[in-house]
Amino acid sequence: MESSENILCTSTYFIGSDNVAKKFDEELVDYLILAQEKADSENLQIKFTLKLTIVYKEKEGWGVTENASKFLDNAFLKLRNAKIDYWLENWPSGPTRSEYSALFDIGVLSSKFKAVVLLNGLDQFSPNENIETIKNLYDSMKENNSLLVTGSRNLPVVLSANKENGYLRRIMEGFLNLTIKQIYQSNKNKIIFPKGKNTGDKQYNFHRDLIAGVLLINPNHPRYLDLLSDILKISQENNFFGFEGEYYLLLSVGGYGDLSVVYSNNFPNPFENEEVKKEKQKIIEKQIKTPLSKLKNTSVASYLVETIKGVGREGLLEYYPKEQVDEVSRYMLEVLE
Repeated sequence: MESSENILCTSTYFIGSDNVAKKFDEELVDYLILAQEKADSENLQIKFTLKLTIVYKEKEGWGVTENASKFLDNAFLKLRNAKIDYWLENWPSGPTRSEYSALFDIGVLSSKFKAVVLLNGLDQFSPNENIETIKNLYDSMKENNSLLVTGSRNLPVVLSANKENGYLRRIMEGFLNLTIKQIYQSNKNKIIFPKGKNTGDKQYNFHRDLIAGVLLINPNHPRYLDLLSDILKISQENNFFGFEGEYYLLLSVGGYGDLSVVYSNNFPNPFENEEVKKEKQKIIEKQIKTPLSKLKNTSVASYLVETIKGVGREGLLEYYPKEQVDEVSRYMLEVLE
């Protein structure tokens, strides 16, 4: 990839069914094309790219079938005609593994872009609706000399298909966000928050929304290479596969430099219908315990445990019933201690 003075914005996406492949072709690819056309027409010096993970049924027993080929081929043709670079990654790389591969495997961070932006989820953070967000991310980086800038969600945060299970990941993210703030305070680095608030979500207004899937990395920051060496080393040593990659990045950056926050434009998570008990078990095992178990032997684990047992617990009890906070705390501590 050629170096430039552009902002590089990479969207990540995961295709695991024929229906999703069809949506990718008929709708989502156009988001990238529209975004690039708008950026070019306004001389914004933003280059949009795509990092795509696909799972094939013939290899894994689930995923896209031969019927999806026509959708994928057509989508890739549209991207090539629009001169938008894209990279393909086959399962079992992991959907959030694409975040790290978007940073390392395609050579982005060894190129001289003036900033690197990741939008994690082409359907949730559409690039054509977030051009102003990208500009705000960059402006915040320049104004504050931030090492990292995140884009908080501007909608109430929904993290499950069934409202009965909504508290599980919300409480976990509450502990994570409070831990990020604690690590910054311990290292005497700053988090610069936006002036406004996500008024539709009082819990997230309390602990803030720092793990939202939109981020910018400042390649000109003096601690930039130190941070990258850290997250690459730890991800390899602990075999990061899923959400733990994003968690570790946000939890560790407080030891290297300041973080600033802007709001992004996002759509609600496109959850598929699922039976309540089955979804709850999946959230507990795959979205809470599995990623946190990968953090057990890292430097951030002790901070998480301290938050769960201390000030984080007290803060969250203002917004959630005690039995729910105790339940999620138990799941987290089972794998962190």
